[in-house]
Amino acid sequence: NNNWANADKIEPFLDVNDITSYKSIHHPDQVQQKITQLSIKTNKSIEDWLELAKLQSKIGDKQMASQSINQAHQLDPVRDDVNQFYLQLKR
Repeated sequence: NNNWANADKIEPFLDVNDITSYKSIHHPDQVQQKITQLSIKTNKSIEDWLELAKLQSKIGDKQMASQSINQAHQLDPVRDDVNQFYLQLKR
């Protein structure tokens, strides 16, 4: 629920591997690190643009997510997963 303050309180009672895995996927700081890594990458692939769009969307940056998915869509406008996310963001 993005209530990281309360999540941090119960963290000592949870499995370390579960916490690490969950945080790497969902914690805003971790997501932002992945966005930064992908953003500075040159010659991004369709997968890079798609991942970047998903991450940007996850942190609520719909404008940047839209720009990223547009890049992926331009590279391959018929790819199903790109098309689905492209249409999802355009709603």
